[in-house]
Amino acid sequence: MNVIYRFEQKPTFVIADPHGHWDVLRQRIEKCDEMHDCILFIAGDNKLGFDKHERVLNNCELLNKVLANKNIVCFMLRGNHDNPSYYDGNTISLSHLHAIPDYTIVQVGEENILCVGGAISIDRMTRKQEYMRKINCLKEIYTFEDDFEIAKNKVIPTHWSSENPVFDPQSLEEIHNNSIKISHVITHTSPNFAFKNDIDGLEPWFKEDPSLKDDNHNERMVFTNIYAWLLSHEHPLTTWTYGHFHEHEEMDIADCKFTALHRCDEIFDYFQLNLQQKFGRLKKDYYICTEN
Repeated sequence: MNVIYRFEQKPTFVIADPHGHWDVLRQRIEKCDEMHDCILFIAGDNKLGFDKHERVLNNCELLNKVLANKNIVCFMLRGNHDNPSYYDGNTISLSHLHAIPDYTIVQVGEENILCVGGAISIDRMTRKQEYMRKINCLKEIYTFEDDFEIAKNKVIPTHWSSENPVFDPQSLEEIHNNSIKISHVITHTSPNFAFKNDIDGLEPWFKEDPSLKDDNHNERMVFTNIYAWLLSHEHPLTTWTYGHFHEHEEMDIADCKFTALHRCDEIFDYFQLNLQQKFGRLKKDYYICTEN
């Protein structure tokens, strides 16, 4: 069953790609006059998992305090710079900050926002090699197996094989069967026809990682297939917002506005959803609600 959060009508914003710069993120949210008493989405690459678990929790708790002070409820999607295990809806679930699983739906007023994370890291080979280099260094230091295993467990991986996005027809069918109409989509990357719809600059990465080109194509097709599914089931899509490419770009395709956001630790680039359409109420027994 899709997780559904429900809120009354509120201003709703999207930012992307803070890349673990927690101090910068907190400061920019604090100083943004528009962001208060609102809903905020972070469209991936939060870098959850790149630090020790205790530090990850501490950074999230500090951000939660800033959000609570401004009455902002924030949802984090997973990117390719994230440990997917944090995005189960439970590991990070604070009063105003939630790391959510794929295919979560957030209802604001009477409009529904579908959230799907994941992407492929073009530098995954480099990150895997660096992890193995650290492990091999430990083998030279620790001669006893028990000591090696203890030390090995302290090496934090920076790439996870489950980073890729997943096309989940079962979750989409649940949406359809429960008469949920999706008007907004937030993802980490985009369908293959939206920006950035070329592979300029990726050739050196493809040479280093022979399967990367096909995996990159399949990644984009996941979101193309989600888009096609939503259109074929007559969902009134009006916006699709994402990050990943670290550039701001806007495209109008059919009746949907596609917006790519710059990484917010460099430029506080944000998009406000226009939540004014009216649709029928969802079935109340289908909610898993968070009220704040």
